[in-house]
Amino acid sequence: RRYLMGGEIATEDPARSNAEDIKSARAKRNRDAATRSRQQTKEKKKRLEGENKVLSDRITELEKEHEELQRQYIAKYGQRKNF
Repeated sequence: RRYLMGGEIATEDPARSNAEDIKSARAKRNRDAATRSRQQTKEKKKRLEGENKVLSDRITELEKEHEELQRQYIAKYGQRKNF
């Protein structure tokens, strides 16, 4: 088939070409969105790993403090209660 486009004869259907352009643009937007989503996931994972490290360190610190307070209690009162 031949189509008249602006005084020129084209062999492609302009509607089909437009549909392909729309499909191609949508595919590019989708790829871009997927790339952004993967990047956001990586950033969130890194942030959560950092928060986890901070909290784990705090737990370790509190456990050590708890053990020290238990020792002090036993030294002072000579008995150990169920802590």
